[in-house]
Formats: sequence, C-alpha cells, structure tokens
Amino acid sequence: MGINIENIEMKNILKIKNRTTFLLLLIPIISFAQLEIPEGYSLVTESPANGKKIEQVFLDFDADGLEDTAVLVENTSEFSAYKFILYVSSHKKSYEVDLVNLQEMSVYPTQIKTKNNVVEFGYFEEGTGAFGRFIKLRFRPKTNQAQVIGYDVIYRSLPTVHIAKSYNLVTGKYIVKKTIYDENGNDNVQEFAGKNDVLKNKVFIENWSTAMIENLDKVGSNYESDIELQNHKKKIQSYKSTLGEDISEMNFYVKKIYRKDNLTFVDIDIIQIKYTDEGGDRIILNENLKIRTYMIDDTTIIYGPDCERITSKKLTEIEKSVLDDTSIIVIGSSKDGVLESINFGCYG
Repeated sequence: MGINIENIEMKNILKIKNRTTFLLLLIPIISFAQLEIPEGYSLVTESPANGKKIEQVFLDFDADGLEDTAVLVENTSEFSAYKFILYVSSHKKSYEVDLVNLQEMSVYPTQIKTKNNVVEFGYFEEGTGAFGRFIKLRFRPKTNQAQVIGYDVIYRSLPTVHIAKSYNLVTGKYIVKKTIYDENGNDNVQEFAGKNDVLKNKVFIENWSTAMIENLDKVGSNYESDIELQNHKKKIQSYKSTLGEDISEMNFYVKKIYRKDNLTFVDIDIIQIKYTDEGGDRIILNENLKIRTYMIDDTTIIYGPDCERITSKKLTEIEKSVLDDTSIIVIGSSKDGVLESINFGCYG
C-alpha cells in the first residue's frame, strides 16, 4: 500500500495551524500577565459612582508597538482602598496611583478613558461637596516618563455654587467655571482664565502624591469663592441670635422643615423620656411647649428613618413623610444654633 503524500502534508498543515492559533491566544495572556496587581487587590469591574461596567484599557501608551494596560483595583479588606495601575511595556513596570480622599472618607472611581494614547482616570469623594478629581496621563519621550498633562476638579463649594476647574499642565493655562444658582433654580455662569507655570511639565506619575494634589487644588482657587461665600456667612450669622441653645443630647418631635435664603431650618419641640421603673413603661413628658429653631448645614450628620445617611436637600424632599409619622421620636445634638446631628428613629 502506497503512502498518501497529500494526507501527510495536510496533517502537517493542521499541526502548524493549531500551534499558531495557540500562540495567538497566548499572546494577550502573556501581555496582561506583565501587569502587577498588589497582593490583596482585585480588579474593579463596576463603578460605585455610576453603577456602570469598568473595563481594563489596552493601548500603546509609550508608542513602542507593544500593548500597555490600565486597570482599577480594590482591596476590600481595607477602607475604600482603590488604586489606578498603568503597565508601561518599554519600562517593563507597573505604576500605581492611590485614589486619595483628603477628607479620609470613601472614594468612588469612574471608568478609565483613553484617546490618542492619553489615558484618564477619575473618582468622586464622599461628602456634601461631591468632589470629583480627573487625571490625564500621556507618555513624554523627552524624559521617558508618564506625565500628568491635565487635572480637572468639580465640586460644590456652597449649596448654591458649583465649581469646575481644568488645569493644563503642559501649557500652564487653567480655566475656572463657577455656576451660581438662585432660589428659583436659575443659574449664573462665570468663567475665569489664568496661567500658572509653577507645576508646568513637572508632574509625573512617579511624583504623584497627596501633597501634589493639594498643590494642584490651589491653582485658580482665588476665583473659586469670593463675595458669594462672604454673603453666605453673613446670612448664617444673621440668624444666630434667633436659633436654639447648645444641647449635647436631646429628644424631640420635628414640627417643621423649611428652606429660607438657601439655608435649611428645622423647628423642634423638645420632650423628655422617662420610665416608670427599670424595664417598665415609657413615659413621654412635654412640659416645655417652647418651639426651638435650628439650622442644618453641610456639617450636620443626618440619618433618615431607614438608617440611610442623607443630605439636607434630601431631608427637605422627604419632609412630608417624616412629619406625617407622629410616632418618630428624633434624637440629636446642637451647637452654635446648628444641629450637629439629627436622627429620625435609627437607634440601633
């Protein structure tokens, strides 16, 4: 029986094809394996800021023809511990950036973006200011470094003032956009432009730090708060003499929640709670019928009936439901006419 040359050649072709397919499948695995994820950290797949999917980003960041990788990772065993990691193929190294909140509260990362080999990552900080930071990186061949070329921040400086600032660290130019809202929801937009060369072409991924963030925040800050802030403080001061006294612990009924001069006020009726004997019936005493007024501001800790921490704006939205429930005994404390805390029945 003769040897079928065509069959042998076909088998060899299939072997080569299968081997090639395996190698092609292996390449992205090897490429991604270069990225170093710290021990205890895992990939973030969904943004806690907007609930949308967060994906790994692949790009030729350093223009060497090889794939680079950018990811977000989280250590769930630590408090709000997020990192942005960028693997640069020409350096054969992963660079890590901690997502820092200067107030030591929770952070909420957003999606990584890339365009023309510029990569951007960002996050929001917990708090009433809704502070957001967004950092743009581009490879700088001249120094062989990952350079921070843009730094944008957005936040609410006052209940009626929103700030958006964009700083170009290549040109040194920055823009501050201030939006001021009035009682009717109308807005007045003011825009200021300036230049600051102190940090121009001097911020890189290697020297990114909390101190650097603080320095960047100062750029253009002279435009961020001026007469509106002074007027806001004067409004608060004008009400101080009419507000209630300091009480470290109090139980009360809330009689009214309302807004005035872009401030939130609460009228309360203080009560006393006593018990007939140890473990006995609860007695509620309301011997002083004086209604006291307190202010709620951005420093007030507010817990709703479902134990969720809420803002003063949210409180005014649920005003009807909390006032309709006359069984709610509210607890709180006050200082200088402002409620330090107000808790609508979340006693656990």
